[in-house]
Amino acid sequence: MYFNDDLTFKIYSIGEKTDPEILDFKWIVMHVTGHLLGLGHNFKYKSVMQATDESTTDSNGQYIEPKLVLSDIENIQDIYGPRNP
Repeated sequence: MYFNDDLTFKIYSIGEKTDPEILDFKWIVMHVTGHLLGLGHNFKYKSVMQATDESTTDSNGQYIEPKLVLSDIENIQDIYGPRNP
């Protein structure tokens, strides 16, 4: 995923009905940052590194805010090591 003038982005509110033609800005930022840090796509449920932003929509088509899941955290720790206390 990337940013360009051909795509439409929006900052959705929690519970708002999503439009499949308008991409979630927050998810895109998290996803692209993951790529910049060295992560590839995965198929883990609700991961921000899935190839699509379907993880930000519930079964009723309402917006849920993206967040890192355990697989996202573990994958970045595989590259950079665990967080030091």
